[in-house]
Amino acid sequence: MEINQLNLRVVADTYYFRIINDFEPNTDDDSRIKHAVAALLGYWMKKLAALNFSEYCYLPFDFSDQYTGCMKVVNVQKNAFRISYGYSLLVEGWNVDPLDPDDYTERVADFQATTEEIDIQSNAFVGMITTIYEQLIC
Repeated sequence: MEINQLNLRVVADTYYFRIINDFEPNTDDDSRIKHAVAALLGYWMKKLAALNFSEYCYLPFDFSDQYTGCMKVVNVQKNAFRISYGYSLLVEGWNVDPLDPDDYTERVADFQATTEEIDIQSNAFVGMITTIYEQLIC
């Protein structure tokens, strides 16, 4: 994952995307991983669309044995989000469904930012996610 505005480049393990039980069992690992990441991005888009003013959410991306890496998104204006990237040690990757991490935001109580916060137009941020999503499902 790369977000130039945050000077962020995260290379994450895809292990938990590959071992999801019953997810596209008749496809090769590369296709399964791409479609699983697309499912996660689809979850992100739904979560962002439901975010009301002054609400926040955590969007997990890096599922590791000891932590999860995630994006913190706060709806700060009618059409702007404040975003940063960081991690949670309390919510470990093995304990999150990467296809539908529905209760993830409620479980993160120890978010530690590793980037600065930036404000970004909400439609631009969702547009970036949508573009990647569409590339993955093709």
